[in-house]
Amino acid sequence: MRFRVIRTIAAKELLESFRDRRTLFLMVFLPVILYPLLLLLVTQVSVSQKAKLEAKPSVVGYTGADENHPLMAILAEDRQYQLVAVDSPDHPLDPGDGGLDCLVDVSGWPAELPANSNAELKLHYLSIEDASRQARDRLEGSLSAWSDAEVARRLEELELSVSLVEPVTVESLDQSAPSQVGGFVLGAILPILVILTVILGAFYPAIDLTAGEKERGSIQTLYVAPISSFEIAAGKYLAVVSISMVSGMANLLSIALLFSHKLLLGEQMLEKVDFSISGSTLVVLFFTIFLIALFFSALLLTVAVLARSYKEAQNYLTPVMLAAVVPASVVQLPGFELTPALALVPAVNAMLLMKQVLVEGVVPQLLFLVAASTALYTALVLMGAGRLFAQEEVILGERGNMTLLARRSQMRPRRRPSSGEGLALFGVVLVLLFYVGSLIQAASPAWGLAGTLWGVVLIPTVGLAWYLKLDFRHTFQVGRPTARSMLAAGILGICSWSAVTFVSAWFDRHVLPAPPELAEEMIRLLSDLEQLGGWPGLVLLVAVSPAICEEALCRGFLFSGLRGRLAPWALVLVTGVLFGLLHLNLYRLVGTTLLGVVMGLLVYKSGSIWTSVLFHALNNGVALLLLAIAPGMLENEMGLPLWLVGVGLAGTAAGLALIARERSPWATNQATD
Repeated sequence: MRFRVIRTIAAKELLESFRDRRTLFLMVFLPVILYPLLLLLVTQVSVSQKAKLEAKPSVVGYTGADENHPLMAILAEDRQYQLVAVDSPDHPLDPGDGGLDCLVDVSGWPAELPANSNAELKLHYLSIEDASRQARDRLEGSLSAWSDAEVARRLEELELSVSLVEPVTVESLDQSAPSQVGGFVLGAILPILVILTVILGAFYPAIDLTAGEKERGSIQTLYVAPISSFEIAAGKYLAVVSISMVSGMANLLSIALLFSHKLLLGEQMLEKVDFSISGSTLVVLFFTIFLIALFFSALLLTVAVLARSYKEAQNYLTPVMLAAVVPASVVQLPGFELTPALALVPAVNAMLLMKQVLVEGVVPQLLFLVAASTALYTALVLMGAGRLFAQEEVILGERGNMTLLARRSQMRPRRRPSSGEGLALFGVVLVLLFYVGSLIQAASPAWGLAGTLWGVVLIPTVGLAWYLKLDFRHTFQVGRPTARSMLAAGILGICSWSAVTFVSAWFDRHVLPAPPELAEEMIRLLSDLEQLGGWPGLVLLVAVSPAICEEALCRGFLFSGLRGRLAPWALVLVTGVLFGLLHLNLYRLVGTTLLGVVMGLLVYKSGSIWTSVLFHALNNGVALLLLAIAPGMLENEMGLPLWLVGVGLAGTAAGLALIARERSPWATNQATD
């Protein structure tokens, strides 16, 4: 995969898209102009209508009493009422046209009301008419005030306190800060605006760069050049994402500027609601829009490439666009908040993240899960797009085939998996780890961990390799390593804890402090020693099992799938980061990623997975030993003598120097085994 080629294709598509003035207007200028005009229109019209309604007196009809009735005398003194006598309570109401807004039936209220009795009053109104509802509200307010005054008068005559009939006085005090109220309001309206504008920004470019080019016959010219189908798909995807991001960012900036203009909101509203958005919140919102654009741009591009014409693509994408409104609607439902489980649900996670950021602030672990899962889903969708762009039917403008796995009988034996198959397997295992692994580990930490490693990680990995008819020797890279590489792996496995612990401790203290609950995971395992058969069982579970199962996935299937598609440094770094993500823990991401990078380096230099298996087992075993010596390491506190830390750092440097002298068997030709 050549990023220079992808960048060139993306730049070409962007240039053609931005030459269309209608595209620029819809993406940038329309939201910047439209939102202020809409708010001004809605605000000024609503204020004008409310003022007009409040200035007009309510026409109130009354029956069952004459004008000398006590109630009529009270209402006649209030200028907001215009009283009209009528013959019957069935007299029709006709608000807004000079008729009655509301009707009061006073037949149940005698002119002389005894002190020990109460009056019955009926109000007739129309709930569908604003003027009628306002008249009802005015009357209820006036009658409530008269009732309170009458109660106080009667109690005073009896020389009793008002507290006799009001034993409890309730005063509701809203503890929400104005910024939280503003965030709550924005959290209800911003997600649906953002998702619609982002999708609209990607809608037409996705169609034009796929089905549109098929109709024009220009997409075939790309296949004449020495460019892979995946590079074509990636370049077009990058262009669609860029356009979608411009649209989403323009809308967010327009909304932020709009609500920061306090003159538009009124003094009374500003006392209770603060719509200002801090810089850090704005950054996270930008990042959330980026995640939304990543996923939906990939989805729209993949669906659009199946169409044979521009019109057909519109028919395909319209249901997708309508379905995308569902996640934004979920945000409006009561009780829906961002949880670890919902953080893995595509589209819904980003919508809930946006709401959470506006109301409560950022929770790093949930932000990490949303970002990781969205990136994973995007990668899986893009793999489908890459396969479609590789089919001849796409070039000829015919329907593509979305089948990712054929029958095993149709498979041809291969030496190792493709990059798409490696990433797809990693994504499936990652989701299974969260939903299945977390459940069985919650039931039993020890046996649950064993079931997760062998059942959730290893069995799908080996099973897919068998299904695809892959050569196990080349897929899992089980060749014999050199003695020097095994020695380097052994030294690094014993000593690398010092560097990893030092970096993790710094990250914990200065970047993202880990909650103390994380230490309970290992404590629960230690409490199950009797079930595991003592320390040998714990070593087998915590050291040996991860070394076999996790390495088969990360440095076996995934590593061999990406090898030859990425530069060596990128191969080691990407597999290291994915290894860190596999543990689904943001607080340990830095440490596990460092370990993954070291293991990737060992496998690349030695050409054998046994070096990373040895390193993994020794590293976890040494961690158990140090845990028994210095429990403070659970909180990322060294708790060890400085000389021991120094020995660990020196050993790490020696091991890296030793493995650096190895010459990789793949150094001359990355594309072949």
